[in-house]
Amino acid sequence: MTRTFAVQGQAFSPVSGPGVWTGAEIAADDSWRYVLSEATREALRRNLNDPAIRSIPVKDLTKDNFPLPSFDEQGAAIAEQLGYGRGIARLSGLDVEHYSTEELKTVFCGLSAYIGVTVSQSHLGDYIGEVMDFRDANDERRYHNGGEFVMHRDPTADVTGLLSIRRSKSGGESRLMSAGLAHNILLQEHPDLMPTIYGGFPYQRTTPDRGETPLYTPHNIPVFHFTDDGEFSMHYIPYFSEAFIQRDGLTGDHPVILAQRAIKHVLWERPELYIESMMEPGDLQFVSNRVALHSRTDYVDYPDIERARLLLRVWMQLPILSEVPAVMQMFENRDRADGGIAKAGTSD
Repeated sequence: MTRTFAVQGQAFSPVSGPGVWTGAEIAADDSWRYVLSEATREALRRNLNDPAIRSIPVKDLTKDNFPLPSFDEQGAAIAEQLGYGRGIARLSGLDVEHYSTEELKTVFCGLSAYIGVTVSQSHLGDYIGEVMDFRDANDERRYHNGGEFVMHRDPTADVTGLLSIRRSKSGGESRLMSAGLAHNILLQEHPDLMPTIYGGFPYQRTTPDRGETPLYTPHNIPVFHFTDDGEFSMHYIPYFSEAFIQRDGLTGDHPVILAQRAIKHVLWERPELYIESMMEPGDLQFVSNRVALHSRTDYVDYPDIERARLLLRVWMQLPILSEVPAVMQMFENRDRADGGIAKAGTSD
C-alpha cells in the first residue's frame, strides 16, 4: 500500500483515492478484511491468565505491557488501511465465548494498542463503552439505547472501533459509507450548495462533556475540509450540526437548511452508496472518522436483557496520521493524543 492520502483533492473538484468507494465496490473487495490468527488468540488467552496484566487499567494497556508479537504486523496493516487505504477494516475470529465482558474489554483495548491510541469517550473518562439498549429512560446517551442509527461520524477521534459480543434477535446490521463518495455526489448534484457545505456549521456540544467551554463551537466545522497538500477529511453529525438552526431562527429556503437537507438525502436515502453487513460475535470493526461514516439498521432485541445485543466501543487516535486541523475539532477539552474528551477535572 502506497503512502498516499486515503482521500485527496481540492474544493469544488471530485476527490479520489482508495477511500472513495461505492457499496458494491467495497463488498467485492477483501483487502479491508482480516482474520485473527490462532497464534494471536493463544497469546490473548495467555495474557488473560497473567494476574499482572489483568490488573492493568484498560486505558494504560500498551504494546509493551500487553505482548502480542504475532499481531504486531497485522495491527500495523490495519492502521495503514484506516489511514491511507479504504478507511475501514473488519477483523474476524475472536473467540468471545471464552471470555467475560470485563475480560473482553481488556482484550479489545490490548488489540487496539497495536493499531492506535485509545482515548476517553466522555467526561467520565471511559475508555471503553458498552453499546447496548439498557432500557433506562433516564440514560440519554444514544449508544445506550436501541433503534436505528443514521449515518454519521463520531465527534473527536480518528477511529471508532466496535467489538460484537451478542447479536440481536433480528436486524442491527452495520452500514459503512465513503465520505469521499458523499462529497462527489453532493458536488455533482448540488454544486450551488457547496459553498455553504464547505463553510460548515457551528456544533452544539454535549453537556457535561464540554466542561466549562461554551455550548456551541466558536467556529463553523466544515463538512468537508482540505489541507494545503490536498488531504481530505469530513465532519458531519446530525442534530449537533442542526441545533443552531432553531437558535438562529433560520427558516424556509435558507441555504443552510437546503444544505442540511441535501446532505441527509445522500447519507441516509441512497442505499447503493453504502455497504450493509452483520457483525457476528467475535467481529471487530474499525472506521476512520476522517474519511468514512457509519450507522446501523433498526433491530428487534431479546426480551431478556442478559441476551440483549451487545458491542464494545473504543475511540482511537492514529499516530501515523497528520494532526487534526483546529477548525475540524469539536471539543476544546480533549484527552491524550489530541483526541477524545478529557475526564472532568483533568486537563489534556
